[in-house]
Formats: sequence, structure tokens, C-alpha cells
Amino acid sequence: MLRIVLTILAITALFGAALAKTYVVQSGDTLYAVAKSNGISLAQLMVLNKGIATNLKPGQRLNLPDNARPTTTISKTRKVQQNTSSRIVSSSVVQAAYRNLGARYVWGASRPGAFDCSGFTMYVMRQFGVSLPHSSSAQFRMGRSVSRGNLQAGDLVFFSSGTRGVVGHVGVYIGNGRMIHASTPSTGVIVSSINESYFVARYLGARRVK
Repeated sequence: MLRIVLTILAITALFGAALAKTYVVQSGDTLYAVAKSNGISLAQLMVLNKGIATNLKPGQRLNLPDNARPTTTISKTRKVQQNTSSRIVSSSVVQAAYRNLGARYVWGASRPGAFDCSGFTMYVMRQFGVSLPHSSSAQFRMGRSVSRGNLQAGDLVFFSSGTRGVVGHVGVYIGNGRMIHASTPSTGVIVSSINESYFVARYLGARRVK
């Protein structure tokens, strides 16, 4: 028993001597991100900050051990977390779009089982809190522009109807050079390659709205 007590006291003293650094919490920080960016474990950070709430507040100070050494910036760690979140959302958008594969093409429609092209993208994105106008040309002004080389699943891809520069069609990019879209009354909602000559000739750009 005495040995256990002495061991605990030694560990406590070691931690106490090591508390020579503090970190000021920034907006968006998490305990995991702070620990990783300073080269320590989450468990060690929590031991040094007993009773700490997981919901950190900007301006809050966290104790760090003296041997903490920044290995990466918090902003970089946060970017990785955001990218992971973005991939999850993108995958969910694709799944939501696929659930309507084979639906009828109906001009002006935006309801389960029946869509036109912009009605389809509007319906899919509405499930993720994104409000889009029921117009492919108006949707082309939403979100931010994405280059063809940086397309990711969930982006909206736009094409002309034949008249140069005039938006006439939109689909949801699903990766690997493919999109899902409400194509024509004879095909309904289908998957197509944006690398087909027809679409290559009419490609206008892409927008990231989520």
C-alpha cells in the first residue's frame, strides 16, 4: 500500500513540475486537436486539465506538459477534420441522389419519383439544408466555382443546352467522371459520364453548394 501511495505522489509531483506551458483555446478547437498539435496524448491532456469539459471555449487556458512540442498547427488539424466531414457529406449526397435513380423525368417537377434536371438537384440538396432555385441557370450562380480538375462527389455540374454559354442542364457529380441527373423524358434519372463527347462539348463548369 505504501509503495502505491509513494508512486502516486511521485507521478503527481512529476506532472506538477511539468506544468510549465499553457495553450489558449481558439474558436473551433477540440481537445483531440490541441493534444495532437502539441505532440501529446489526449489522455495526458485530460490528466493535466482535470474536470475539463469537452466543449472548449475560446480564450480558455489549457495546461500542457513542459515537454510538449508543436508537431502541427491547429488550423491544419482542423482542416483535416473539415475535409473528413466534407467527404462524409459528399458521400451522403451521392447516396441521396442514387435513391432516386430511375425516377421519371417530368418538366417542372421536384418531388420523389418525378423531376426535371434542376428539380432533381434542388430536391437532393434540400435534404442537406441547401436551398436551391428551381432553375439550372440560377443554380449556376450558387455556391462557389470548382475547376474540372478539382471536382468532388456532391458538386453540381452544368452544361449548355446547345446555345453557347447558356446553362440548360445540371447534374450531381458522383466521382470517377460520372454524374447522376434527370436526363430526358425517355430515360428519367440516370448515370452518365461527363466525359462523353456530348457532355464534353457542352460542359460549362461546376459549383460546390455544400
